[in-house]
Amino acid sequence: MLLKTLVPGQIWYAQQAIQFGPLNLSTRATFVKLRDGSIWVHSPIEPSAQLVTEIAKIGPVRYVLAPNKSHHLFFTSFILAFPNAQGYIAPGLAEKRPDLGVYPELSPLEKPAWTTELIANLHRSHAPRGNAAPDALRHPTVLLPNRHSC
Repeated sequence: MLLKTLVPGQIWYAQQAIQFGPLNLSTRATFVKLRDGSIWVHSPIEPSAQLVTEIAKIGPVRYVLAPNKSHHLFFTSFILAFPNAQGYIAPGLAEKRPDLGVYPELSPLEKPAWTTELIANLHRSHAPRGNAAPDALRHPTVLLPNRHSC
């Protein structure tokens, strides 16, 4: 089983190993079931056949977020695995990955439908002085229940 439960029936995560040159790292995706039964995905990982099957059992994927300029590697393959999902990308990510420019950027001014249940806190990156990207998201994007929707 790839999906691990954080909050029964509501929040899951899956991890996978990833290698960058000599570095062996781990990456994690988070899956949240929204009130309508659909799934919101934060920082998607490689959508293996097993993972796609497990996710389908908890609900249809509706939203997929590439939350910052580092956690986007599997965004496109995840969207292809769940073609009915709407993708969102971090501010400035399209500059790094022009192929993702067709997706809306997360913004404090825009309110995607899922913000009635979750709030995205956008943070500036911690880049060296003089090089800070004002539109970057810090790792990780913090999500909080939207108390106004309760």
